[in-house]
Amino acid sequence: MFSRARFYPVTTTACCLFFAASNATAASPSFEGASDEIERISVYADQLFQDTTKVSPTSVVTEDVLEAINLITSEDAVAYEPSLVIRRRYVGDPNGVIGIRGSGMFQTARSLVFADGLPLHYLLQTRFSGSPRWSLVGPDEIQTAEVIYGPFSAEYSGNSMGGVVNITTKNPQTRRFVAQGTLISQDYNELGTEDNFNGNRVYFAYEDVVGNLGWFVSYNRLNNKSQPMTNYFVSADNAQLLEDQGVSGFIEGLDDNGESVIYIGDSGAETSVTDLYKAKFVYTLNNAEIRATIAYEERTRDEDDKRNYLIDASGN
Repeated sequence: MFSRARFYPVTTTACCLFFAASNATAASPSFEGASDEIERISVYADQLFQDTTKVSPTSVVTEDVLEAINLITSEDAVAYEPSLVIRRRYVGDPNGVIGIRGSGMFQTARSLVFADGLPLHYLLQTRFSGSPRWSLVGPDEIQTAEVIYGPFSAEYSGNSMGGVVNITTKNPQTRRFVAQGTLISQDYNELGTEDNFNGNRVYFAYEDVVGNLGWFVSYNRLNNKSQPMTNYFVSADNAQLLEDQGVSGFIEGLDDNGESVIYIGDSGAETSVTDLYKAKFVYTLNNAEIRATIAYEERTRDEDDKRNYLIDASGN
């Protein structure tokens, strides 16, 4: 009964509308001399904000400023910009996540990083696993770096809630050969580790322009050792037990929560090696520009030098 009561009124209404429409059509008057052509009306809508800087707070690092920065990796170009932080634990750290304004470092899907319009970010993972692929851009390639603090523009997707980093690389201008070398050294004395951790970077590039075609080839290698990334500890309640067994070498301290612990070892140095091979071609035709970039990167990390602070009664 309930379903029939709902069905019939709807059908009756539909029929009434049909007949009303038929009568209206039949009664439509015809005008003598009326043309079948419809007047064309063109409506043009101009962008309200053609320049992103009018909508979002923006900071641009120019080429002159970059020349004054000791660029070891591409993160250095924007690492000291306001309201921005990059979690780089050591030079060459592949887990350099970015935090901008209200977007934390472990909310990696809320920040976008581009190099010449190509995305370096990875939105399918978060935390340190979702860090941008900074190492796909050689430091000497960068011409300008722009930080757009947002989300105040529809120019980018909703993943720009924190902000956007736009890196623009240099176009080949003339025949040029570049060779760079950098040495890195860190004196580290913390807990049971007292050591120097060293590294180096070498960079070679060649560019040339013939007619409308310019090309650029480069090789960038970064090899660096870090301080220990992890310190191993147990509860301080184990200190007396170890002493009773003649074990020494552990270090008393506090953990991240302020609890008393004893440190018994660390993960040792982490070795990070990155080899980047890159070729870029730029063809200019009137006001058009065609770019092609080919890059191959091989990156390895080793952490095979774990340290044990504990010493038994025999000195082992």
